[in-house]
Amino acid sequence: MSIADDLGDVYTIWHKEMVVWLRNPIIGIARSAIFGIIFLLVFARAIGGDVSNLPVAVVRLGASAAGDAFIADVFEGPTLQMATDTSYNEALSLFRAQKVKAVVVVTADFPRGVRLLVDGTSPTVRSAIAGRVKQALLARNDAALQEEVLYGYGLDYVDFLVPTAIMMVVAFTGIFAGGIGLLQDREKGSLAATLLAPVRMESILVGKLLSGVTQAVTGGTIALLVAIFIGTGLRTGLAEILMLILVMTLLGFAIIGASIAIASSVSELQVFLLVFQLFLMPLWILSGGIYPVESQPAYLRWLVPFNPLHYAIDAMRAVMARGVILESIAVDIAYLAFFSSLMVAFATRRFKRQV
Repeated sequence: MSIADDLGDVYTIWHKEMVVWLRNPIIGIARSAIFGIIFLLVFARAIGGDVSNLPVAVVRLGASAAGDAFIADVFEGPTLQMATDTSYNEALSLFRAQKVKAVVVVTADFPRGVRLLVDGTSPTVRSAIAGRVKQALLARNDAALQEEVLYGYGLDYVDFLVPTAIMMVVAFTGIFAGGIGLLQDREKGSLAATLLAPVRMESILVGKLLSGVTQAVTGGTIALLVAIFIGTGLRTGLAEILMLILVMTLLGFAIIGASIAIASSVSELQVFLLVFQLFLMPLWILSGGIYPVESQPAYLRWLVPFNPLHYAIDAMRAVMARGVILESIAVDIAYLAFFSSLMVAFATRRFKRQV
């Protein structure tokens, strides 16, 4: 065959594929627009900005005008926000429950004896808090700061990303095992054959859910073992691993339930991927997995409390940096349990109605 024949064949294939694309160009246009919106309007503004409104507790162990002026200087500007001015024990309780990022203790002999109790789980947040407190102390003679990292001592940005890697493995494995697997079964005809068998539809759905969760948790566990093998300063004892598996299981049910519900409502794989891309990408960006949520602008930060990926990453990060402390992860576990139950119920309804 000549070069002209090869070029003719290339043109024929190109023309055939373009005709197919032009029959339904909406998907390609929508995909391109969504990526542009997500990366330019969300990703670029949500990642790498200055952290702000970090909640910090204040403990005054003695009254002094100089100490009050120092506290006012600490909270000048948008970086830190005084969450409470309370007793030492109450501040520690809030710190343990992740209600505050740090505790500033000012003693009666200020400027000596200033203590900063900080969470080192996020190196960026720790640096921002310590930097602001030190800056407020610069103009004061004989000032001495005693900084104590109560949780996450010695963690770096790689350690910060480990829970994110685990979460992404669980999420993507769940998508492939759930929705994409359902669409492939439908195309191959194996789903129709299964539905003709004397098996309840609920049993089919539960079997698919459990299979997908098993695959997702297995994938997440492998990612965790890789992190342990590479070397990490995070806690990876038996109690921590069991709690991580619980979080991965809840996230797996949520992702797989959502993917099965969407797959039961569409007929084409491209449409499924477009819909999931529309939701998953913003959830991932706004989860705090790559950069602290405190760096996000206010018009995006209000979405964080509704984001299941944020609760999964927050729980994993708390367990691996602090150990199994129920006060630190109670809200995360409760939300994941609620959301996963909601997604399983949604999947059941759509599966029964559409399949």
